Amino acid sequence: MNFNEIVKKDLSNSEIMQKIAEYWKKQYYQDSDVTILSIEEKLIELREELEKNYVADHIPDDLYTITAANRIDTVTGEEIIDVYRIFAEDRKRYSASYASFKDILHYEVLFPSDITKIDFLSETLWEITFDGFTEEEKYKSRTELENTIKETEDLQQSMDNIKAFIEYFKEKKTSDERLLLINNYQPLTNSVIEDWSDNFDDVEGDTTEIDSWWSNVNVLKQDKELLEEFLLIFGMEYEIFLNQNSNH
Repeated sequence: MNFNEIVKKDLSNSEIMQKIAEYWKKQYYQDSDVTILSIEEKLIELREELEKNYVADHIPDDLYTITAANRIDTVTGEEIIDVYRIFAEDRKRYSASYASFKDILHYEVLFPSDITKIDFLSETLWEITFDGFTEEEKYKSRTELENTIKETEDLQQSMDNIKAFIEYFKEKKTSDERLLLINNYQPLTNSVIEDWSDNFDDVEGDTTEIDSWWSNVNVLKQDKELLEEFLLIFGMEYEIFLNQNSNH
């Protein structure tokens, strides 16, 4: 059974839709003013969006199966339902969040034997809509993610290049004041540790488990002013070094 068949069969069933809305209210909206009725209305909008995005003869670039498994959350220690895609070729797991509705509708669905149908449907629908209830929202979110990944990869490459240049410079150059100067740019080659615990509220003044978990996060970052200063001083030599390495 593919996802489109589930949309036509289960998301047209008012009883199932109500149970999914009750599940979402309990799991994700318990502390908000969102009502079960408003969640049902949102689910109807989602069903209509999925129906609109279904193209019968569409073939996804890659074939996946959507399924789920129970696992223990590493942060809270609670048991959660982990929804994921299985790639047909390598059988590895991938997130379902950023897959397009157009593709998802053609994915096969494997219902886990140890998870109830309502729980599985509720978590799967939450997973695929986490970044937007429309294809346009999902596309925007997916593009932002891809850009972030590209920026991170570019930053990592820049850090690796500067580190290699510093090592090369120290080995090849004579010992003078410039060898001492190059050490000032070591921070351009390392990630920095940031305290992200302020992003979460304290509970009665105590540090929560989440606060502690986020308290030491390694972040890839380069000081722009330091990088500009580095390029101003070593720019020509650095460019020659990169060109020589790219030719090897």
